[in-house]
Amino acid sequence: MPEDLAGIAEDSTRGGFFLFVGNAVSILILAIGSIVIARLLGPANYGLYSISLAAPAFFLMFTSLGVDPAVTRYSAMLRSEGRNQEAASMLRSSMLFKLLTAIVMFIVCFTLADSFASTILNRPGIGDLIRLSSAVIVFQAVFSTTGSAFMGLDRVQDSALTMIVQAVVKAVAAPLLILLGLEVVGALTGHILGYAVATVAAVLILFLKHYRDLGGASKSNSLSTDLSIMLRYGFPIYFSALLTSVLGSYQSIVLAHFVSNTEIGNLGVAMEIATMVSLVASPAGILFATFSKVDPKSSDAKDIFRLSIKYTSLLIIPAATVVIVLSKDLVLFFYGGGFSLAPLFLSIYVLTYLYVGLGSMVLSNFMSGVGESKTVLTAGLINLVAFIPLAPILAYFHGVPGVLAAGLIYALLSLIYLLARAKRGFNLDFGFRDSLRIYLASAISAVPLLLILQFSPFQGLINLAVGGSMFLLSYLTVAPILGAVDASDIKNLESILGNQKLLSSVLKPVMTYERKLLSMFGKG
Repeated sequence: MPEDLAGIAEDSTRGGFFLFVGNAVSILILAIGSIVIARLLGPANYGLYSISLAAPAFFLMFTSLGVDPAVTRYSAMLRSEGRNQEAASMLRSSMLFKLLTAIVMFIVCFTLADSFASTILNRPGIGDLIRLSSAVIVFQAVFSTTGSAFMGLDRVQDSALTMIVQAVVKAVAAPLLILLGLEVVGALTGHILGYAVATVAAVLILFLKHYRDLGGASKSNSLSTDLSIMLRYGFPIYFSALLTSVLGSYQSIVLAHFVSNTEIGNLGVAMEIATMVSLVASPAGILFATFSKVDPKSSDAKDIFRLSIKYTSLLIIPAATVVIVLSKDLVLFFYGGGFSLAPLFLSIYVLTYLYVGLGSMVLSNFMSGVGESKTVLTAGLINLVAFIPLAPILAYFHGVPGVLAAGLIYALLSLIYLLARAKRGFNLDFGFRDSLRIYLASAISAVPLLLILQFSPFQGLINLAVGGSMFLLSYLTVAPILGAVDASDIKNLESILGNQKLLSSVLKPVMTYERKLLSMFGKG
């Protein structure tokens, strides 16, 4: 691996590691909190809790206008060019803009709560719950911008820290308030408190530490100038993200009209468990800042792109596979037998992650990082055009599984477009042969797990422990034999992880095992 490419990869791995750790710890804490909340509320009230958060989620979509991706890109780019004060100016302007738009959306959501509840969500009588939950808009909007800023500043560890703070506060406060008899109100209040405390911490770290280190904002840059630059770049990306968010809100609305609170509660549980796969996928988020630092048509960019697809696939495809196979035991162990529909919902939803071998986790980050924001927007429009007619039709005939199937279809259509655009515009190598080997290794590794589940007299934890261990060992054995992992991958990982002592020590036994297998089969 060339020295420059290794340096970029090492920086990305460092950021990705902190992002992974932050997500891992926060998701673990939130998962524990979610389990307690779901068990205390029950399927119907847990569904009501989820529905009550749909309104603020809808209005939250209109707070960014492209500032978040722009602050990541320009923080990374301007710092790499030595223009620190201009980067600081972007930070200041983005935060002021985001705070103002968030306050406006909070007022709108609070005012329209009753109308939204009865007309949009088909749940008249929950206006008070929506008014309460609308407070999260301000905190979550600002928190999102601080996370984008930390990523552009290569300070992902600070983002990880504040994510953990948010998770701890919510996981402690929400169950306590429920036990005090507040039920859904208590769960919503705990959710708001988590974001409130974490947002205050994130803003203090960002401005008392990093903003000062950059030397303060450039006097030559006005708020209007900064916003003009950021919105011109970020708005197409924002609009694409807006379409995705609209689809999420639209999905909630469709489900509210066609299925019961209990089914929505089961879906909420499935989505919580699916975060285990999103945890493995979280380091891919650092690729946005990485691609912002390289020439998109250079050999370095092409190498990073190909290896990004391969290495994310090596992690995410087997993770998605094992979650699908163990879905019943995962739900039973964490949430109990009351959520009987959740395993099916989980299995269908997680299928989306299997698109990673075709570049689904990398393509949008690549296009955003190299400035192809209009391409990202077009992909979002494809999602919208496909999902809007499909969702209600499939929901009417098949309920929640139908809506999830519609999501799989639109995600595939937009992925095909991005693949064509990347190949035509940048002549990128996708490494599909590598992906095929990874798919095959995961499928083969699932066979002994399926056999164990077929004949096992146990449920829950024992199946998870025995089956998960069997799958992991099988995958680590099959992957090098099939060529999904080769000697160059081991060398690349050792080079990238050179200064990451903790991560290197954790993965050293795995790499040693892989190297021995490669040598045994003459591939070393």
